[in-house]
Amino acid sequence: MSRAKSDSLPSKENHQPDSLDMRAHVIPLIRFLSSCETPITIGIQGASGCGKSSIMRMIRDKLIESSENHGDRQSGQQVLETMVISSSAWSHSFFPTNNQCLMSLLLDISQQISYGQVLEKDFTSFHEKLRNLISSPEDSGNFIKLAQSNLPSLIESLLATNQSSKIRLVILVDDLERIAPPLAVKMLELLNHIFTIDKCITIVGMDYQVVVSGLVDRFSEMGINQESRLRAEFQRLIQVPFHIPLTSQNLGQYLADLLLKKSFIRPEQLEQFSQILPIVGLSIGSNPRLVKRLAISLELISCNLGKRQNESELDEVMNKSILLFLVCLQISFPRVYDLLVRNPVFSEWDDDFALEAIRGVPLPDDLEQALTSIRRTHEIDFDETWEQALFKILWARNWHRDQVIEISRILSIVKDEVVGSEKISELGIFIKKGLQATAPTSIAVEIGRAHV
Repeated sequence: MSRAKSDSLPSKENHQPDSLDMRAHVIPLIRFLSSCETPITIGIQGASGCGKSSIMRMIRDKLIESSENHGDRQSGQQVLETMVISSSAWSHSFFPTNNQCLMSLLLDISQQISYGQVLEKDFTSFHEKLRNLISSPEDSGNFIKLAQSNLPSLIESLLATNQSSKIRLVILVDDLERIAPPLAVKMLELLNHIFTIDKCITIVGMDYQVVVSGLVDRFSEMGINQESRLRAEFQRLIQVPFHIPLTSQNLGQYLADLLLKKSFIRPEQLEQFSQILPIVGLSIGSNPRLVKRLAISLELISCNLGKRQNESELDEVMNKSILLFLVCLQISFPRVYDLLVRNPVFSEWDDDFALEAIRGVPLPDDLEQALTSIRRTHEIDFDETWEQALFKILWARNWHRDQVIEISRILSIVKDEVVGSEKISELGIFIKKGLQATAPTSIAVEIGRAHV
């Protein structure tokens, strides 16, 4: 797949279904699965919304496709034949006790493994015992012993009946980051304890921080070796971590595809619309879920908008860029969106506006020192009066302190590149129209009222 430059949106010719280029990372992983030693647990790692579930679906579909083909007809090379099982940890997390959640996950996996197989009846007794224990959790203390004494031998027998010497069992468990961290760790331990079987591969979708959070309670004593102990325990549970790489090129392709698909922009506007990419990167970053939320919000907003009479192509792109900018603020910096509601002409923000926005909050003792320090290290981002007013408000209110530089740069892009010097006198008009259009998707006002 050809790639666009990081500072521009891809052209129409680069419009491809797999915008995030995830298949390029899945194919090598599939090759690894065909030759790696077993048993093994692989962790598809990344924060919530980064595309773990999409990658796991691709892995599942590719393995099923390869298993059905039984070989590469062009090269004559044998392809990995697999039994593919998939489950969602979240769907088993609603029972009152952890043991019931664990047994429900185990029952789901075991039923999928045995379904339609020659030895399916041999699993029946084990499944019935698990169902009884789920119904009577007070008797579930020994379910691990029950599972360990039954399930591995049943699976080994089932795999042994397969005529292919390359048969492997691949178990995919997703959504671990959606459940309580201690339960997520227990599920990982269960998978490691039960499926330590030859020819068995476990693939889990998880967030490293969630797993670590679940382990912290076990190492309550603070000490110099705590971090190393947490890391060692994580490495015991996950033998091979697989991080999802996301780049600005991926983001640009994905965003362009979404905006074109939802008719928010037209193909001939892509080049002009390239100025939005830094805004997206500085606000919502490269999280696919947030990018998709951005596109859906813009689709909803655009349903109420038509092309204004006598509006030029450049003005149309500018107004749509402002809509995108405002929705990015709604998603990542709702407090700043709320400040624009108070005064849309942000280029005129000054000390009086800052004091009004800070009213009712004691001024931090380090406010002036913090402003002096950031002006020294990032002079170009805070050399104008409105930028300094923005800093004072965010610092005093303790809003988005760690991203104040990114926020200043986003507003500068809108002022200098989206609107430009020729129309800067109309900045307030453009922002006000954008605020009216994006009001249905905003929760900034409610947040402000609840926490001021």
